[in-house]
This record gives sequence, structure tokens and C-alpha cells, in this order.
Amino acid sequence: LKVLNEAVPPFQISKERFRREAVASARLSHPNVLRVFDAGEEGGRFFLVMELVKGESLSKVIGDRRYEIRPMLEILRKVALGVQHAHEQDVVHRDLKPANILVEPEGEPKVVDFGLAYLGGADTQLTRSGAIMGTPVYMAPEQVRGDRKKISARTDVYALGAILYEVLTGRPPHMGGTAIEVYQRITWDEPISPRKLNARVPADVETIAFKALEKGPSRRYASAKEFADDLGRFLRGEPIVARPSPFYSRIAKRIRRHAAASVAAATVAVTLLTAAGVVIAGRIRRANEMDRLEREADKADPDTAIVLWAQLQSMGHPAAWKGIEAARRRRAREQIKAARRHLLLRDDAYERAGRHVRERDAEIDRKAPYWSLDDRRKIWDAERRHAEAQLDASVNDTRAEHAAQTALHYSDEPEARRLLASIYFRRWRDAEERRNAAEMKLWGPLVVQYGGREFQEEIEKPATIRLTASGATAYLFRYQEHERRVVPVPWGGPAPEWPSVAPVKLEFRHKRVDGRLVQLPFDPSVATPEGEPIFADAPEAEKDAARKGTAYPLACGSANEVTFPLQIPAGSWLVLLRWPGKAEVRYPLWIARGEVVEARVEPPDDVPEGFVYVPPGPAIVGQDPFIITSLDRKRNEQKSEIKEFFIARFEVTLGQYYEYIQDTKQQLRWPMDVAVGDYPVCAVSWNEAVAYADWCTRKKGGGRWTFRLPTHQEWEKAARGADGRFHVWGDGGEGMFYTSQTARGDRVGIEPIGLFPADESPFGVRDMAGGRREWTASFGSDGSQRIVKGGAYGAFASSVRAAFHTVAAPHAGDITVGFRLAADRIK
Repeated sequence: LKVLNEAVPPFQISKERFRREAVASARLSHPNVLRVFDAGEEGGRFFLVMELVKGESLSKVIGDRRYEIRPMLEILRKVALGVQHAHEQDVVHRDLKPANILVEPEGEPKVVDFGLAYLGGADTQLTRSGAIMGTPVYMAPEQVRGDRKKISARTDVYALGAILYEVLTGRPPHMGGTAIEVYQRITWDEPISPRKLNARVPADVETIAFKALEKGPSRRYASAKEFADDLGRFLRGEPIVARPSPFYSRIAKRIRRHAAASVAAATVAVTLLTAAGVVIAGRIRRANEMDRLEREADKADPDTAIVLWAQLQSMGHPAAWKGIEAARRRRAREQIKAARRHLLLRDDAYERAGRHVRERDAEIDRKAPYWSLDDRRKIWDAERRHAEAQLDASVNDTRAEHAAQTALHYSDEPEARRLLASIYFRRWRDAEERRNAAEMKLWGPLVVQYGGREFQEEIEKPATIRLTASGATAYLFRYQEHERRVVPVPWGGPAPEWPSVAPVKLEFRHKRVDGRLVQLPFDPSVATPEGEPIFADAPEAEKDAARKGTAYPLACGSANEVTFPLQIPAGSWLVLLRWPGKAEVRYPLWIARGEVVEARVEPPDDVPEGFVYVPPGPAIVGQDPFIITSLDRKRNEQKSEIKEFFIARFEVTLGQYYEYIQDTKQQLRWPMDVAVGDYPVCAVSWNEAVAYADWCTRKKGGGRWTFRLPTHQEWEKAARGADGRFHVWGDGGEGMFYTSQTARGDRVGIEPIGLFPADESPFGVRDMAGGRREWTASFGSDGSQRIVKGGAYGAFASSVRAAFHTVAAPHAGDITVGFRLAADRIK
């Protein structure tokens, strides 16, 4: 879309050029002429709608030396055919130049910009003015003189010859410091022989160029087609029609340029000798000037050298192109050195940032969670220095990128490409570590673009699973995000229809009648225990369905049945193992690029009722950047090997604990309503929880099981699986889930166990984010207190993050704290 800039004077002339371009283009229809589809005026702005050419101008192609001579001649032959078509429609372009020829990526040219075209039968201010129309270095002598009557199709033939000359030599046939100097040379001087400027120019092509550049229109090719035909003959290896000018003709040209026809032969001879002396003296001066510029270029900095060599190129220096390329390579190498220097500074800044993080964490862990003001100041100071180091690293990383890009601008150096690939690869790895898929999609293509196959193979390097599970059928699932949850999608099979998980709503299982909430009757056919939360006053059948159901159904079939060893992409996976007549085993994996995981998995002989089996294997514990009490505040590839254990699917309920109180004939420290027995127990101290576990071992262990509190590492593995997710359901959405154990929207309180199915871990453990916080067997940092894990109703949103923990004295009880049991097999 070409829009007229009204701010450029004179506006009326520009408007006339716009109109002329539209009228001229409307007459033309040729594959080598740019099509104009529409023209008009909108809100006082004139516009043209043109064909889109995804290419570059011929001037850029010539400057880049992209093609050899023969392909360039074929491009120019097609241009001449497009110009011939315009002439046949009584349109003379009058401004042919490389900038007005676009070359598509496939090498197909398009002639553009007919804003100065002469239209047969039209007479406008542009043509009546007698002004010089066109671009000086490509104008024919009759254009320079403003001789409107002699402007014809042969005027465009001269411009084609000037473009051919630039294709052969890299410069126009006539150059000068001012437009007047260029006009004088076009009128009187003959161009330098292209073969003197470029020894690879064939003699026949030079002849074609000189034929088109004849100063007299009658001595040029009669049409653009004849010019194109002669180029075609050369390309096919046939004799051309044009012939070199004889010696006497060249002498006559000089005579006509310097003397009138009436001058005597002697005067002509003297004139010729004088002219020869002037020419020789000029050549000597030019040679001396080129020697001086060449010496300066050798000593100058690269940018100045490029300018000097470009000046030498305009003077016809035969080695100018080599000099320009050498200066550009020198500039590129300087930028590559600068990029390496910035990368070293970046790596040093990253090391300082890591050191300051460790200093901060040491201060946090030393007296956590009780810090004095001096302790906090040390933490703040470490955080400030860490932020400064991170900023320094980011700045140097950006400067290194800019330097490497600048090096590529000057020269296509492989080292510059590799530096850029390494910069983008580090950013891609940082995004991978943070599991930021959007940033990985941003940096990944850039890594491949600059690093090629080597870096592509690194990014796409598969991981290998080698599980040994004798007699088991294995099914593979990949964890993927769905509505802010991470859900197990069958590998190789269709994804199941996942239900939505919404926050608590006032309207759920109710409708509003006359301003009051009225409960709806329970309908099992429309119950969705896998989806939204169930409320405490829902029917027992509905609550039972929610407890037995799952928010993450594992669809198993032939499509995702696998055997090992198996190569898969890096990421979070779940292997489901099933043995005939035995309990199934869930084996979650977080596997990095190129990593090989080898493990032997055996089914448990038995599982205590109400418990789930957690097989031995690695897990990421702590390492949550948002939780100040986590063991490490950066999630990475560090893993902890945790032995097998069994953990209760739900928290201990008031009903279960009341059974223990009655059996041991203890006195309750608070009044208890047996009717709410499916609510999680609370206000139990750590000592009382341990006593309850010992009682369960005696009463319910059957000589096969011992019951205890889980360690904080076991609790986290049961909650997070192997991928170090921040919540049991994934990395996001804590604001949506932290009220998961509240009652209906018209009151706030604790919910019975299992009524929020989405609060489910990869192993199927429930209520680890909501309900009560839970005692663990692990000691706090001071050795006297015990670690408490998990979220609770009414608590801060951060408490639902699996790495979060607090500490409490073992004799203390709190209304927000309960517990669940772990179990070990007695051997």
C-alpha cells in the first residue's frame, strides 16, 4: 500500500506523479512489470494498492554481489522484455534504475514506479514543464538536455545500458560530485571500458552495453526487445548483432566533443594531442590519489577503511571490492572479540549472583523463621547485591548479543553465528529449567537458526527410560497443562475429556430462589466428582463418589502401552505398571534431555487399607523460589533419592481419632461431636499424633505393618511426584485452590475429607493442599521443633505450595494442624 506523503512539497506535483503511476500501470499486464490493483483517495490521502513482491531491489542484489554475471544478464533480459511491453502500450518509463527493479527470491524481476512515465496522448504539467525527469546517473543525454521531443523508447534503452554497466562493474557509467558534473559527463564523456574495471566481463557483453549507451538515440538499439534479444543470443552462445565501434568512430566522437565541424585538420590534430595530454595528466593524478587513499585505508580503523575503499571503488580501483571485504571482516572480528568479553563478564556476574543467593539462604536458614532486625538487614543486603549482579549479567548478555549481531552485519563469520547460538541456547536452557514453554518457543528457533544442526540435536536430544518390571504391563502418560492443572495425557493416544475445575461457587448444587440459596436434589447421572468441589451438606452418595473418584483419570489402552527401553522427549512423565492380581504402581519421572533413567520396580505384596504405595526413586524436594522456608529457592535438576513407603490417602479424621480416645480411655481436651467424624482431626500435638500411630500399629498393624508420621521429604514426594511441581496439581493456580477446603460460599469453615477431588497428587494422595496442615516426623532447623507441611483453610495462599513448611513445638496443638500416617512393612 503506497500512500502519498502530503508533507513533501510540492504536493501537486507529487499528486500528479501518483495519478500518472496509476494510469501507466493500468495499461500494463506483464509478468515482469509490477501490477497496480487499485488507486484512490481516502480522507484526503492518495493511495495505490500494488502487488506484493517478497524480494529486494536490484541495487541491493548488485551491491551484495549475490549472483554471477550470467544470472544477472538473464534478470536484465527479463527486465528489458517488461520495458518493451510498456513501450508497446505507449508508455516510456523515463526513470529506469536498479532501485526501481525488484527481484523476487526465485530471481524473477519486476519493474516498478511509473510515476515519471511518458504516456502517449497525455500532456500534463510534468511533461510540459521541460524539467529534467529521472535519476541523473541513469539518464540519457536527451533527458539531461531536457529535449522532450527526442525522448522515446530509446531513452529507456539507454537506462537499460546504464544498469547493465553497473551490473558488470558495480558502478554507474558516469559519476560525479554534483548533478551538473554528472550531466556534463553523460553529454560529452565516454564510459570507462567495463573490462578495465572487471577483467571477467565478456567482450560481447561490453559491446552490448556500449551499443545501448550510445549518445545518439539513432545509434542505440531500436527497441528494448532488440537489447533483450542480443542478451539472449549471448546467453545461448550465439553471435550477437551489435558490433564494437571502429577506431575512427571513437576518434570522431572525441573530435565532435571538442571542436566544431569547420575546424581544420591541423587544429583537430593539435586538439587531439592536447586532449591526450590532459587525459594522461588526469590519469596520473587519479593514480596518485588512489595510492594515497589506499595507504590511508590500510592504516585506518575498519569503518573508515570501508568508506575509503568505497571511494576507491567509485574511482575504478580494481581491488576495491577485496579491500571493502577485508575491512568488513576486520570489523566483524573486533565485534566477535567484544562479544566474547561481554560473555565472560556475564558469566562472572552470574557467579556473583549465585554467591549472594547462597549468602542470603545461609542467613535465612541459620535462624529461620525467627530473625532479628540485624539478621533481616543481612538478608536484604544479600538480596540487593544479588539483584545488582543479575542486572549486570543481563546487560552483558544483551551487549554480547548486539556485538555478535553487528559482526554478522559486517561479515557472515561462523564464529559470530556460534556465539549467538550459545547466547540463545543459554536463554533456552534457563526457560527450560523454569519450565516456561512460551520462552522456549521464542529462543528455540533462534538457537537452530544460528547454531544449525549441532544445536538442534542438542535441543531435541531424547531421554531414555529403562525400567525393569517383570511381568507388568506398562502404560505411559505425559504431564501437560490443562486449565492451570498438570494432567496425565496418554502417550500416543487421544487425550481424555478433562472436566473443568472451578473455585467454590455460591450457585454450585444450589439455585437462588427469592434471594435464598435452595439446595438441589442429588442426581448421580449428572454428578461430576472429578471436577468441582462437593459441599459438606451434599448427599452421602455424592460425597462417597467424590472420595472414590479422581480428578486425573488414567486412560490405558493399546495406544499408550509401551515396552522398555524407550526414548522420549524431556519432561514430566508417569509410568503406570499393572501386574495380574497385584496392586498397580505409579512411577512418575522428571527426565532431562539426554538423561538415561534405569530402575527396577517391583509390585508391593500388600497395601494397607486406605494407603497408597510410593515406590523408591528420585524426587525434587524444596527448591521453590517463592517459598522462603523451602530448602532451596531454585528449582533445578537436583534430586533426592527416597526409599519406598506407604502413605494414607486422606488425613486422619475426627471419627478415627475418637476411636483411639475411647480405646485408650483418655480424657478429651475439647468437646467433640461424633456426627462430624469425617472431618479431619485438629488441635492434636505432635506427641499425641505419634501416640496415635503407635496405637494403630498395635491395633491395626496385624503384625505386618508399623504406622508412623511421614518425614517431610516423604510428604513432599507424595505431594509432588518427581517433577518438583509447586502444588500437587501443577505450578499455577494457588489463588483458585487455596480455599478448596472451605464450605459453601455462604459460610467459611473446614470441609470433610475428600470433597475437593482436584486436590490430588500424582500418586493419588488427597487433601495435601487444603484441610489441615500436617505434622511430619522431621525436626526443624533448631533440632527441637517439628516440621509442619501442607495448607489449611483460611491460611495464606503460599501455604498450599508443597515446599512450604512451618515448625512447631511437639507438645503444642493448633486448630489448623492435623496429620496423616505413613506405613512400613514389617520384614
